[in-house]
Amino acid sequence: MNGIYPTLSSNGRIVGCKSYGSLDSGLWIAGSVNVTATDNEIYESTTGFEVTVSKNLYATNNYIHNNVVGIGLYHPNMAGTEPDYPSYDNWVFENNHVYDNNLPNPAPAGTFQYALQSGIGLLLVGVSEHTIKNNVFEDNGWAGVKDCQHRMHIIGPYLFLLVSRTFHIHLTFPGPCSRFLHSTKNSFSNRLR
Repeated sequence: MNGIYPTLSSNGRIVGCKSYGSLDSGLWIAGSVNVTATDNEIYESTTGFEVTVSKNLYATNNYIHNNVVGIGLYHPNMAGTEPDYPSYDNWVFENNHVYDNNLPNPAPAGTFQYALQSGIGLLLVGVSEHTIKNNVFEDNGWAGVKDCQHRMHIIGPYLFLLVSRTFHIHLTFPGPCSRFLHSTKNSFSNRLR
């Protein structure tokens, strides 16, 4: 179900790849340390670029488009860990172009992915200690950035997003779950709704 899926990896580089057509993630970095992803094109997947349970990720100059969700930075529980599993830190997304992520959701009913709302450039769920800077978010129909830090509910193995807040550029997001999440010099345009 996944496209490119480095897991339990260290000191890896994902450069110049193309991934598309996944019912889960086009590029999912999980359980990994010191990974760089640059100059990739990720499209036509449920989540274009997903990160969970990883540390020291640097993602730059990627083209992420025509997915349900462009970039998903998810709490470890969304990768099947226990609900109180600690979130990892230091994910940097810089100089990426995240656009036109309005794909109708193709994920199978009953899966976590099926619950994702189409039209989100960047979805943050229960994560902290990350930097989002100098990215371009455009033509994502529902929101450039959605933060579901304080509105989530765990039922069985699934984390359901209940109500979320939209944040804007040039903010450091306050709050107990989203501390140290920095957003600077991002560009947002043409939110369709």
